[in-house]
Amino acid sequence: MAHGKGKGFRAASREYLNSFACRYAAVKEAVKDLGKQFSEEDVQSIARKLHLWTPCAEEVRLHPKLKPDCADHTWGSYRYILSFGLENRARQILVRNLLLAGWDLQAEQYQFNGGREAAIKHLLRAYRKGYRHVFEIDVYHCFKSFDREGVAKYLSLPERVVTNVLSGDELNIVLSPQYEKEVEKICLDLDGLPETPLEKFGLMDADWGSARSGLTEGSKVSPFAAELLLAWVLKNVPDGAWRIVNYADNYLCLCKSENAAFELRDILQKLLHQHPAGPLKAKQFPKIYAPNEAFPFLGYHLVPKNPLGLHVWWSEEAEKKAKRLRRTTYKVLSSPSLSKSQRKVRFRWFEKKHWAIVNGYPSWKEGKQFHWDKFAKIKKTVL
Repeated sequence: MAHGKGKGFRAASREYLNSFACRYAAVKEAVKDLGKQFSEEDVQSIARKLHLWTPCAEEVRLHPKLKPDCADHTWGSYRYILSFGLENRARQILVRNLLLAGWDLQAEQYQFNGGREAAIKHLLRAYRKGYRHVFEIDVYHCFKSFDREGVAKYLSLPERVVTNVLSGDELNIVLSPQYEKEVEKICLDLDGLPETPLEKFGLMDADWGSARSGLTEGSKVSPFAAELLLAWVLKNVPDGAWRIVNYADNYLCLCKSENAAFELRDILQKLLHQHPAGPLKAKQFPKIYAPNEAFPFLGYHLVPKNPLGLHVWWSEEAEKKAKRLRRTTYKVLSSPSLSKSQRKVRFRWFEKKHWAIVNGYPSWKEGKQFHWDKFAKIKKTVL
């Protein structure tokens, strides 16, 4: 589907969003997603009053999350994650289902088409075919960079629906308990006097502007809407001596030569700036990896091998995470205050966490047994 499809599509969208059957299906999915019990009467009642052209009064809790590469606790180093209740989730699912029904993704996009492992397989195929000059473009503050009016126009959605559902402009945002703890970490002084957490908070962003801008984080519809918006870039890249693998806001570019890499880099920068719901930004001069250099992508560490192949390893960060978890497991389960039954219960919990880390990298074939052997030794020692 091309953006701006016209009155026919907009009329069909309104009919879809006003359909009781579609709203009912969205509420049922939201109930399942929350894992709570609601009576059939409640579900139908919520579906009947699910009107996307008016704001939702339901409280939305704001949870700040410090970005992995930021340790200074300044305001810009946080992601603004929102936690939604049943009605807001149902509204988001309703719009997401409409977009799923009416739009097609690009073949190079993998977040909703096979996931991370499919993206890695595409990368390996391109690398074997000689596309070995590699660089990555990561869209800067992707969700927050989209313009509400541009999103409505590109996705052919009513602007009021975008305002009330995709953006945070009309949300009833309240502080989460976690937020106040995070605010306490920020050391601010006014005229040499320390402020209380709430005073610090008031100085920073009393109107929640950062949480309201662009597409909301934590929403059921934002990831797919962003995927559709980012597809515009891929649609407009001309054919050339390159291949692109897109996962969420990451564009991994594989080129036949260094000159082709420079050319594609400039093309992508220009397209991001010209985005109809932008402008979008990315690092101006990303590192271009030569054919003999290892490079990271989606949590993996990819190491060149001959002929024209790649070893797929997990990242150093993941390795450190697994090691930390094993140290914590040993420390906790070595406590003399725990009974044997308590150790077994806690060990199963740690084992599940360790399994999730190690087996969360299916494309990483080598080395998994090493980590499982390490964990098995802990089991013998503490149980």
